[in-house]
Amino acid sequence: AYASHYGRYSKIENDMAVKEQANYMDNRAGGFLDYRVAEALLLNAEVDYNFVGVNRYGYFWEGAASPLFDTSDEAMKQFYHNIHAKASFGNDFVNLDRFNFRVGVGMDYFADKFKYDQLRWELDLKMGIRSGADGFLSLDGRAWLTSGMKNMKDIENRIVTVGLNYDYEFDGFRFRLGAGMGYSDPIFGANAPDSAEFVFLPQVSLEKDFADGMITPFAELRSSITDNGYGQLALRNPYLYSGQWADNTVNYNARGGIKGAIGGAFKYM
Repeated sequence: AYASHYGRYSKIENDMAVKEQANYMDNRAGGFLDYRVAEALLLNAEVDYNFVGVNRYGYFWEGAASPLFDTSDEAMKQFYHNIHAKASFGNDFVNLDRFNFRVGVGMDYFADKFKYDQLRWELDLKMGIRSGADGFLSLDGRAWLTSGMKNMKDIENRIVTVGLNYDYEFDGFRFRLGAGMGYSDPIFGANAPDSAEFVFLPQVSLEKDFADGMITPFAELRSSITDNGYGQLALRNPYLYSGQWADNTVNYNARGGIKGAIGGAFKYM
């Protein structure tokens, strides 16, 4: 179990020499449970509650000519609640000589002060089996379904990803080749244009350990879909205006270099 609090309490002076309240706090509490049902089967559960409160500032000062929205002290105060719960069951993927599987289901309920709420369901599935003496073949699938509530009742978001990966490891050489497909379908209202799309999601990585982990050149290409629903955006940027959604983002990230660890205390990349 855990609990934490982070707070920043201050006033920031704007261009008109008016000091605006600029408080920020992030409170969190939750817990994890790991239970071994059998030698190779694990049950995992987690629950997390996150409360974020901010005083938004720097938009307009009270009395400014023709503000675009309400800039009173009460309107500039915003808070978010996010309740997360998830359970998963399956193998630990440690003994790769047998068939491994893992399935999980999760839920996030997000709400803000102004009744822009959403409920997001998540489903995970992973299975894999040894392929040859040094290879491992796995199938990964994930799905998210988000439904807006109250002031966002006409908004939905659907994301599904499925990928087949082959991992090979021998004598310090590690290689992954994966091919996947993703489906993204954000719906911004009953009369919104269709923005559904299918995308290709490759996964490639290559590295070689030359000195017991001290010098390891590597190169990789990763791809994913980022959920840009209001709840996800607001938790990344708590100063966001209420109810803002964006199209999901398809990410293709490539990087390479040298990484390693020296003496178990110093790591670099």
